[in-house]
Amino acid sequence: MTDSTSLVAGFRFAGVSCGIKPKTAAYGDRALDLALIVSDQPCNAAGVFTQNQFPAAPVLFDKKTLAANARSIRAVVINAGNANACTGEQGLKDAAASAHLVDTALDLPANATLVLSTGVIGLPLPMTRIEAGIRAAAVLARSETGQSSEGLALASQAIMTTDTKPKTASRQAGQATLLGIAKGAAMIHPNMATLLAVVITDAAIQPDALQAMLRRAAGRSFNAITVDGDQSTNDTL
Repeated sequence: MTDSTSLVAGFRFAGVSCGIKPKTAAYGDRALDLALIVSDQPCNAAGVFTQNQFPAAPVLFDKKTLAANARSIRAVVINAGNANACTGEQGLKDAAASAHLVDTALDLPANATLVLSTGVIGLPLPMTRIEAGIRAAAVLARSETGQSSEGLALASQAIMTTDTKPKTASRQAGQATLLGIAKGAAMIHPNMATLLAVVITDAAIQPDALQAMLRRAAGRSFNAITVDGDQSTNDTL
């Protein structure tokens, strides 16, 4: 899904290559594999996640972060090529470390970053590459490119796995703009699988109302379609 996409003022984007995504035919030999979305101001945030009984480390981390800090989220970091799923305690530490690296690179308060991952299950995150990618993405997000449609395009490409094209869309609602990027291809089934999506807006919405709206929207869309019956460990909206 793509259209003439409108940017949302106050948000920046980056997509870089840090060598996470395996160079195989399934991934189309794509180089970009780490995306960063940054807000200039603290944001109210909400999340809808997989109902798989074995949620991946980023899902557990994001649920905890939103429970503690839903009014002050500043960034989302997304890596492709490694799901950080079925990785045990080390996976949780790596998800937290990824968020901390973003907070540090962008001079953000603690607990201001959400983490999303997609890709191969059961392998540990290559944290040296993740750290290098986050540093590069932070620089790019702060540049003129990060404030442009080019930055958005790079971010939407960096979250792809088996997708054949990036997915972005925006809508106007009165004076507000909503913008979304997503990844997800063949593995689609009720309960979201397999999907990562980030929707941002400049509309003023309280966290409780935002959470209720998001759950309703997911129930009428992502949780109501099937392609192959899979349910992922990492689904996040």
